[in-house]
Amino acid sequence: MRKLKKPTDRVEDVFLDCISNIESSDFKKKLQSCISEISCATEEFEIKVETNQLHTIRKMNTIAGIVTKDEMCKVYTDKMAKKSAPGRKYYDTYMALPKNGICPLCGQRVVSTLDHYLPKKKYPTLAVTPSNLVPACKDCNKDKGEKEFENSAQETVHPYFDDIESDVWLYAKIIEENEVAFTFYVQKPESWTDTMYQRVKNHFSMFKLKALYGSHSAEEISSLKGLLTKLYKRTGSNGVSDQLKEYYESNKEVHLNSWKTAMYRALYKSKWFCEEWIEKQ
Repeated sequence: MRKLKKPTDRVEDVFLDCISNIESSDFKKKLQSCISEISCATEEFEIKVETNQLHTIRKMNTIAGIVTKDEMCKVYTDKMAKKSAPGRKYYDTYMALPKNGICPLCGQRVVSTLDHYLPKKKYPTLAVTPSNLVPACKDCNKDKGEKEFENSAQETVHPYFDDIESDVWLYAKIIEENEVAFTFYVQKPESWTDTMYQRVKNHFSMFKLKALYGSHSAEEISSLKGLLTKLYKRTGSNGVSDQLKEYYESNKEVHLNSWKTAMYRALYKSKWFCEEWIEKQ
């Protein structure tokens, strides 16, 4: 759920480059005749994504009534995504957008594909639209699948158009048991609309981030157990809390809403963890 810089390539240029090596002149002309409709569809997409009205975009089986959705999907698959394809340079450029190659949808795993924010099989005019192509990890791409939106509140976060990194919305709660575990949840900042809050919650649910963050945080605290236990023996609970607060502040500087930031915030504020749990170890 991290902001990315939106690609600036014109969809007309991307599309023409993709189909540049098609040998059949008749088929190429048929595709070229769709440029106007593809351009208009991209313009509509970018207007409606800004206003959370993507559910009003009409699904299509053909482009301009002459190119089928399967033919348009093959333009993306064979002429853009495939290695050595004429449009591959755009594919590689968009794949390289996330810092350190981290998926902007989950903020955890490594990107491995481009996800169509609106599925190409249902919206073929957007098959090669740069702003509809989001770098993602394979798990997020699979979890999203061909899902579409029925209303504004069902939309997920779009990395090119939504910036939610300046507000704190991700929190962790400690599950107080023998082995420390965490549950993660979204809390609405005062500046958010109800629609934005629902969209972020939908995103959190669709990409199964509660389970993902819970798993990684459990492993993280397990790796710190020995270090924190030794620190407690030397400095007591205040020393443990101070160290955890430093971890929190360090992670906050990198990503305000990472699972690590939320986890360490919960830990350093927990009297139960810094006193009772550590002492038992």
